[in-house]
This record gives sequence, C-alpha cells and structure tokens, in this order.
Amino acid sequence: MAKRKQASSQPNMPLARPPQDDSDRFENFEDIPAEEQERLIKESGLLGQVKKIHQPQSPERTVDFADEVFNTVLYVIPLVFLYGIMDVLIHQQYGQDHSMAELFKRIVSGLPFLVILVFYSKKLLSTPWR
Repeated sequence: MAKRKQASSQPNMPLARPPQDDSDRFENFEDIPAEEQERLIKESGLLGQVKKIHQPQSPERTVDFADEVFNTVLYVIPLVFLYGIMDVLIHQQYGQDHSMAELFKRIVSGLPFLVILVFYSKKLLSTPWR
C-alpha cells in the first residue's frame, strides 16, 4: 500500500474558527454622513460612467399603418389554417361529412372577427403601458 505523507507540524491552513460576530470585520456603511457619501462618489468617478436610467437607450420606434396591416396579415394566415384544421378534425371526430365549400364558408364568416381581434391586440401590445 502507498504510504501517506506525514502531516507537518505547521499546517498552511489556519485551524481557528472565525469569529461569530462579523461586526468587528466590516464597517457599518450606513453611518457615513450624506456629505461624505457624496464626496466619495464624486472622487471615485463612477457617477459619470454609469448610464442615466431616465434617458431612453434607443428612440421609440413608430409603426405606421402599413406595418400594422402587414403584421396583422402575418398573424392571421396561420390562425386561419389552424381554424380550418380544427374544423376538419372536429368533423372527422364525429364522423360527419364535410366539403371544402362549407369549410371555406366558415373561414370567410369568421375572418373579419379574427382580423379585427389580431389588429387591435397587436396595436395595443406595441404601445408601452404608462
């Protein structure tokens, strides 16, 4: 068997336990007067390096009507296909016959409501809440 190294009489790691109360190790920074805090901040130079919170990082992007219509069309097309697939699956589930004319008629009757819903929901979500 391999022999273990003999522990030296002077270990590199201190074996004493740390003090239970850390108040002697750390200053209480809340006790520094306001004038002294301002002086320390100004001397450190960190105040000039921090970005202002109240300044917008990028200008607000305006969305014109054509972009809103385009975004509405992009959202409505997949929703119409989903509606059509669900309609076909429901008819298949109950064993009913369906035709493309009936499916097209149902899609066209529900399309205006879907377009209005998507258009105004996208429009309201694109404006920030204040």
